[in-house]
Amino acid sequence: MLTLLALIMAMVAGPKVYIESQDQSLDHARNEGGLRIGYAVEAPYAFVDEEGEVTGVEPAIAREVARRLGIPSVHWRLVRFGALVDGLLAGDYDVAAAGWFVTKERAQRIAFSHSTLRVQSALLTSAGNPERLHSYDAFAKRPSLRVAVLGNSVEADALLKIVRDKARVVVVPDAAAGAAMVRTGTVNALALSLPTVRWFAALHPDDFSWAAMDSSAIDQRATDETAFAFRPEDRALREAWDVELTRFIGSKEHQQLLERFGVGNLDRTRRATARVDSLP
Repeated sequence: MLTLLALIMAMVAGPKVYIESQDQSLDHARNEGGLRIGYAVEAPYAFVDEEGEVTGVEPAIAREVARRLGIPSVHWRLVRFGALVDGLLAGDYDVAAAGWFVTKERAQRIAFSHSTLRVQSALLTSAGNPERLHSYDAFAKRPSLRVAVLGNSVEADALLKIVRDKARVVVVPDAAAGAAMVRTGTVNALALSLPTVRWFAALHPDDFSWAAMDSSAIDQRATDETAFAFRPEDRALREAWDVELTRFIGSKEHQQLLERFGVGNLDRTRRATARVDSLP
């Protein structure tokens, strides 16, 4: 009787044990050559410095978390922003670090870490903001205006919902291409998150200004959270990542990191709420 009961219990528990045994994502990163991270160039989240090193808020945090997890090395994969989700799901890399906003649509396909920043949407304009742009609604009401967006970005989704002539919403491969279009007058603004547009304006004050969204605008987006992204099946890696991310976010070292990349008072950091009793 006991043998039969034990057999039944093993059969019931078997699928769970089998599924868990297949998730070697954390062990693989620790023991099989390191962690592959996909990124898209969008300063200050991620970019390549003068020495050719991948840097920025997200890579710096990723390196620290990987170090704490005992992952020996990190390998970077440059990806067009609009292709990041497909590349992650295809297994081209293990983590995406691109200052991604957490959205319900994205969460249906990928698994997000705990948040790293809370930031506002904003506009990069020509110096002095000659068109006085402070909301997405301006593009809906003024047919002469054109705006650049990254493909598959939350800014693109928001603008395409309210602008009737979709040709006025110009999709660009990266932030630098959008900024170049603003500089030449091809578009009136680049719609991205506040840290990025402020970064461009600070580097080139003679060319650009930045405009945060008017809080009274009907199209005002709620403050958004950014996070790392993982394949849903890589639960072991993501859960371990969240444990160390929780310990790092809000620390003195984290604050110093943000200041180094010019992310400050307007970008409110948020301490993650992961449980810290499950460190593998």
